[in-house]
Amino acid sequence: MSTVTKRNRFVRTPTGKGIDLSRSMALDTIDPLQTFKYLPSTYLYRLGPKCHLQYFKNRLTDLRHDAGLIDCPPSSWHAANARYRPAVYQLTEKGFAELAAHGRARRVFATNEDFAHEFGSCLTAASFWIGAQIHPEIKLYDHEAILGSKHCPASTRLSKTPFKTPVTFNYHYSIRGNARHKELTTFVKHDWMPFGFVSASDPKSQMFFPGIEFDRHTESLESEDYSATTISKKMQAIEALAKDDGYHSRYGIPNAFILWVTISEARMRSLMRVLEDVVGKKGSKRHLFTHIPDFASFESFPPADGSMLIRNWKRVGYPDMNILAELGVK
Repeated sequence: MSTVTKRNRFVRTPTGKGIDLSRSMALDTIDPLQTFKYLPSTYLYRLGPKCHLQYFKNRLTDLRHDAGLIDCPPSSWHAANARYRPAVYQLTEKGFAELAAHGRARRVFATNEDFAHEFGSCLTAASFWIGAQIHPEIKLYDHEAILGSKHCPASTRLSKTPFKTPVTFNYHYSIRGNARHKELTTFVKHDWMPFGFVSASDPKSQMFFPGIEFDRHTESLESEDYSATTISKKMQAIEALAKDDGYHSRYGIPNAFILWVTISEARMRSLMRVLEDVVGKKGSKRHLFTHIPDFASFESFPPADGSMLIRNWKRVGYPDMNILAELGVK
C-alpha cells in the first residue's frame, strides 16, 4: 500500500514528477506574474486559462514544487493567518527564463517597495483587470498599450524609467504654525503603471489612471521638514503635474484620475482631509479614494471579483464616482 505525504506549503518540495512545459497552459498560468509581481492563487485563477478550479490548484502545485517556475515569497507567510488563506506566488528566475524561451517575455519594471506595499498595489491593479474581463463593454489599456500608442512620446517609450515623471512645484508646508514654501524639482512615481479604460461602443468615453497610490499608513501626512516624504508633498506634486497637463505630456493620456487605496476607512478619511488642505474648499474631481482590509495582519485578501472597477470611489468636494457608470456602463 502506498502512502502520500502531504507537502509542507511553506517549503518547496520537489518529488521528481515530470512536468510538460511545452503545453501553453503552463505558460498561460504563470504569465500574469510578469505584470503582477505577487498574486494569490484566487487572482491567478481569474486571470489565467479557463479550467476547473481543482485542476488549476494542482497545476500551481506542480509548477511550484516540481517545475520550479513559481514560488511563494517568504514574506507572504508572515501574516498570522497565512496557513489558512490562499498562497501567494511570484515568478522564479527559471519561470522568467521559460517564458523568454517561448517568446513570451515582457518588459518588467523593478521597484524597491517592500512586499506588503507592492503586494497591495498588485491586488488593486489585478482587481481592475478582472473587472475588465467581467465587463466586455469596456476595453482595458495597460501600460504596454499606453507606451506603444502613437500618442505616447518616444522619449517616454524609450526611457529606462518611463514611470518617473519630472515635476517642479511650489511646496507649501509649515514650521511651528508658520506658513513656508519652497520650490522643489522632483519626480512623481506612482505605485503602479499607467492604465485606462475605453467604452467599446463609444471611444470618446474613456478614463485613464497614471498610477495607483497604495498607502499602508507608513508615511506621515505632513512634516515641518521640507525634505521629508509626506502625503501632503506627494499630493501637491501630483496636483502640480496634473494642472500643468503633465500626464498628457508624459504618456499622451487624457482625463487622468489618481487612485488612492489604503488599509482602513479612518486612514482614507485622513488622506482626504490632507487633500482638502492642498486643494482648498473647492475639492478635486481627479482624486479617487477607497480602502481595503489590512491583509498583512489578520484580514484575508479582498475577493478576486473585480470590485475596484464596480465600487463607488470617494472624492473631496464632489459626489462619489463609479468608474463603470462614468464609462456609460449600467
